[in-house]
Amino acid sequence: MSRTALLFAGLLACAAPASAQAPDRMGFELQAFLKRPHPPGTEVHLFLRGQDAALARAVAGSGGVVKQRMQGLVSARVPVERVAALAAHPAVQGIEFSLSQGRVLNDSMRVHNRIDPVHAGQAPLPGGFTGEGVLVGIIDSGMDLDHPDFQDAQGRTRVLRYWDQTFPFDAQLTPMPWGYGQAWDSTAINAGLCPAGEQPGFFGHGTTVTGTAAGNGLATGAYTGGATGADLLIVSSDFDAPNWKATVADAVHYLVSQAEALGRPVVINASLGDYLGSHDGQDAAALFIDSLLIAQPGRVMVCAAGNSGEFPPYHV
Repeated sequence: MSRTALLFAGLLACAAPASAQAPDRMGFELQAFLKRPHPPGTEVHLFLRGQDAALARAVAGSGGVVKQRMQGLVSARVPVERVAALAAHPAVQGIEFSLSQGRVLNDSMRVHNRIDPVHAGQAPLPGGFTGEGVLVGIIDSGMDLDHPDFQDAQGRTRVLRYWDQTFPFDAQLTPMPWGYGQAWDSTAINAGLCPAGEQPGFFGHGTTVTGTAAGNGLATGAYTGGATGADLLIVSSDFDAPNWKATVADAVHYLVSQAEALGRPVVINASLGDYLGSHDGQDAAALFIDSLLIAQPGRVMVCAAGNSGEFPPYHV
């Protein structure tokens, strides 16, 4: 065999595994998603593993936007037609993407968490606690902005920020760097300029959860939630979004960013989830959320444990 033939054979042997690397990095769910037809301008939420600085450069070179980065991980949105090329970039060691859809979850809590004694300031508490000065962030199916339980005694909204991830892109209202949905502040809400509300099909789940967490009882005077004196930050989740857990990490990022801008502590409630994933807190979404919560004091997140506890064996 000639030297030329040997060299050509060697190049083929080296090229074969390289050409297989990109599909291996993407996984079958992302590959299946990319085979679907997509409208022009579609972007995909991806978690990328590798050296984060190199990943950030690769994302920028692909026309994408880095939403968050931490050591070894980048959360990005990338034009759908550029994903395959990005997956082949040497900086990309792996991609996390899932087609699993989120589900709404809820739980009873008032009696179990002794809310009445906390409100009353029973011993050994130094006084009553109602959440005054604290922000409650809710990631759910939206909520009824006109409900009196989410207004003060003067009829002004207690919702300081509202991001609906299901709304289309708007150059003025879409929050950055996330790049999707639309967001409004309390001024817009009080002026009647926020068209968002409880998503149809969830039967008031988000409104119920928000009331459980922070309803002040003004609607009837009888039913109150936990943090009756808190102000609210709301994210209406897009449960149909591909790689849905990336949008949950974005929601947490948005909520802690707004709380930081307002100079107040925030407690985030997420009564939603899915039944797939790592179940060990080591998936990319969980790692990003953890990094956001521990970045500074005054950030807490509470999550529902699922709807299947009566079906053993069960773990979250």
